[in-house]
Amino acid sequence: MAKKTKKSKPVLASVTSDADFHAENDMRTLIDAEKIKKDKGRMSAALKKGKEQRVALESVIDKKKET
Repeated sequence: MAKKTKKSKPVLASVTSDADFHAENDMRTLIDAEKIKKDKGRMSAALKKGKEQRVALESVIDKKKET
């Protein structure tokens, strides 16, 4: 019995597929960002979360500087 060989995708198709995926994902991200900007509650919560993460990161950096 002959051994079946696995067909590989052409590299160009893979690159195009990746580029399409990233473009669609970026488009959704931009749409979501506009929705968040228009919603004061969501925008406020997002900014608050960003501040919390910045403070946490700064405390880690400060602890590293101490050692």
